[in-house]
Amino acid sequence: MRKILLTGLGMAVAGALTLSGNMTGLAASAQPSGWFTVGGTVTGVSGPVHLWLYAWPSAAIVRSLRPGQRVPLKVLGEQTTSTGQYALSVNPATLPGGIVNMEVAAFGGGAMTARSFTRWRVAAAGTTVLAMPFGPARMAPQVANMRLRPAAPDSPCGAVVFGSLVFKRNVGKKWVVVGGTFSRVANITANFAYVNGQRSSLGVGLSADATFKKFHQSGEFGISQDSESQSQSQSGSIFPAFHGVGSQDHRTMFRYGLYRWFCTGPRGGGGWANWQTQVTDSAGGTSSPRASSAFRTPYCVPYQAGSKFTLDTTSAYTFGQGVSISDFIGINLSSQTGYDTRAELSYKVTGKNGRLICGKNNNPGGVHPPPQLVVAGQQ
Repeated sequence: MRKILLTGLGMAVAGALTLSGNMTGLAASAQPSGWFTVGGTVTGVSGPVHLWLYAWPSAAIVRSLRPGQRVPLKVLGEQTTSTGQYALSVNPATLPGGIVNMEVAAFGGGAMTARSFTRWRVAAAGTTVLAMPFGPARMAPQVANMRLRPAAPDSPCGAVVFGSLVFKRNVGKKWVVVGGTFSRVANITANFAYVNGQRSSLGVGLSADATFKKFHQSGEFGISQDSESQSQSQSGSIFPAFHGVGSQDHRTMFRYGLYRWFCTGPRGGGGWANWQTQVTDSAGGTSSPRASSAFRTPYCVPYQAGSKFTLDTTSAYTFGQGVSISDFIGINLSSQTGYDTRAELSYKVTGKNGRLICGKNNNPGGVHPPPQLVVAGQQ
């Protein structure tokens, strides 16, 4: 083990940071047993690329940040690569339980970029794993390929040894799609609820360089509807029932924050780099704008009159434009919510005739139900 002492804005925590040894050339297949690995390729520049793997603090700490304060990111590992290929590993047992948000940042050629991703720390088969937010409790590597854009002549990241992230200000409340109901026929009642404790993965926006423009989505950040509460309370966003023909996207509001990366040089000092925006807290509220049900539904099963189908598994529902933030950064970001007992979707068949409930890509029931359902015809 070795220690690096960092000063100024580049310091992620007070004092020395204990990092793992040189991991250049480490392959994902060579990760220690039971460890989580993020790896991939960084392209766009020649010469060495410095990579850092960070863990975000709890939602409570993120919410407490004031403009100008550094985000107390925890350093999980670092690596310098001359080929662009990298792999960084971390022991899940060293991380807190529940939602674990991580970010890998790359610095090289006078430029920087970053990629965010989220996991759920759970116990499985007698061990601790970092599972995908929605799905089986098993661990798989994270692939994070990144591209560094050519740096400006006056870039502060030319000889960077460290990057820190600074909270700049609150962006405000943004509508986020967390569910959807779809019906092409009459005699159906659709319900959706999104209550306390439900988790969602919301897109992270990153600027292409130090200018506040050319944003793109660079991963996701996980947050629960009530910001980490594991209470069994059923408060939250209960949407109105919809009857008959019609499709709706169901939205609630989340607060977003604006951050900016700071590059620290080998002798201290440095300068500002890329901008980043991501969710900081839930806000509540409901809205159900009209949506399109124009997707193929070959997997249909009949439900008789008076019956009800409920989807409360962990299937992930992804909306490519689910976060309405284009008024601020020029693009919308994705949103993803898994159905469970805290984000429950149901269809009840009314009238005298049965209905066909159809799944996109798979049948409605079973071990792996589809995230998108539509009532598409008569039994």
